[in-house]
Amino acid sequence: MSPNISPMALGDIFDRSFRLTGRTFVRNLLIAVSVLLPASILLAYGMNQLFYAFADLLRSGNMRTPDSDTIVQLLSTSSVFFLGYFVFYLGMLFATLAAMIVVCSELNDQPISWGEALTTAFSARLLRAMGFVFLEVLALMGMLMLAFTALAAGITMESTLTAVIGGLAIPVAILAAIYLFIRWAFSLPVIAWEDAGVFEAFSRSAYLVRGEWWRVFGIFLLLTIVVQFGISIVTAPINLFALWGFYSKYFEWLGTVRGGEMDLGVLADMFSSIGMGIGASVLVSSVLATLVTPVYHTVMYFDLRARRGEFLPASPSGEAGEFVSLR
Repeated sequence: MSPNISPMALGDIFDRSFRLTGRTFVRNLLIAVSVLLPASILLAYGMNQLFYAFADLLRSGNMRTPDSDTIVQLLSTSSVFFLGYFVFYLGMLFATLAAMIVVCSELNDQPISWGEALTTAFSARLLRAMGFVFLEVLALMGMLMLAFTALAAGITMESTLTAVIGGLAIPVAILAAIYLFIRWAFSLPVIAWEDAGVFEAFSRSAYLVRGEWWRVFGIFLLLTIVVQFGISIVTAPINLFALWGFYSKYFEWLGTVRGGEMDLGVLADMFSSIGMGIGASVLVSSVLATLVTPVYHTVMYFDLRARRGEFLPASPSGEAGEFVSLR
């Protein structure tokens, strides 16, 4: 059976997203905390180790000519940080996928538990989502890097023509990246709910967005701004509390600069107190994003499907029509 969903106006998308956020709040909160809390601890630990190593370097006074032991320490702590960052990003992808499954199940009147959503997401879907993100980043960043490389090459070789071509290519690459990002914006919901493959998800999202690009861009941008603004309001006092040690040391360091002498010891103490605070701040903002972003993302996905005629109107008996497969 298919849900009886009609194309939605902007107000309908806001309203349905708000109501779905409330209905899925507890389950998505459990998903976000269970996945992101361990990942954020690893990320915070990596940050803490990296900043501690940098603080030790400041205290040693060997910033310009660090010895081999210092270099090895920085490299090892950097590897721990990047490992933590990768695990956290993977956790965000996993949590987002599971949250989308919860929201999709609600829209289909087939609610599932948060544990079932995690089990469903922790499958080939997660590998496909990773493949999609990798290819998307490779494509979008690749275009930008080619343009910047052409500009840098032209400046280095003192070739005016190459530099001009590179300079003109940068805004073109940025616009192309924005266009493709919106065109592929619904690949994750397609993977989450339709269990599509990586390349099928690309084409399916492009099919849904076709003819609706400007509308999708406007709504997506508006909802993203509203959500990020709301998250920033909630997290501002939390960030202030979590990073209070950093801010207090920062103002103390500014006092030494104004006095004509830069106290590297105070600067080192400032970096020593920042790692765990950033980790806590990232955890809170990421949990809040997981509660809201997959919701409006999924609602827009169902709206586009409805605009493609994939949901038949309710039958006289009151039951929704069958799903119209266009694949």
